[in-house]
Amino acid sequence: CERLQNNRCIRRLQFHRINLRDPGNMNILAPFLSHNPNLNAIVLTRCNLASPGLNILSDALAIRTKDTIETLDLSDNRFGDIDLDGFSQSLSRITSLRALWLNGNGIGRIGCTSLIRLMKNQESNLE
Repeated sequence: CERLQNNRCIRRLQFHRINLRDPGNMNILAPFLSHNPNLNAIVLTRCNLASPGLNILSDALAIRTKDTIETLDLSDNRFGDIDLDGFSQSLSRITSLRALWLNGNGIGRIGCTSLIRLMKNQESNLE
């Protein structure tokens, strides 16, 4: 784990079906997500990512000093409108973001409204 946390070369982090429901697991990834200046894609699909883990991810993205994330795929996790509303604030800081995948989550009208507001309030590069 320590080697991952200190790694500055990885450009794409991709996990599928690992359990990130436990905040301890997400806390292991947080330093890597925060401090890797070359990271341009985060793919965490079917990882049981829910409110606590999403908050940790949000904090990790908020303190990044280099804006390089182009792809964020959080498909098929376990978060919904309320979680996404708070997470949108972190997304607003990622001006390099080109692709955002959130399908297969419990996102409804409130979450969609939050994302639309985000895109209107910033110069969004989402495709």
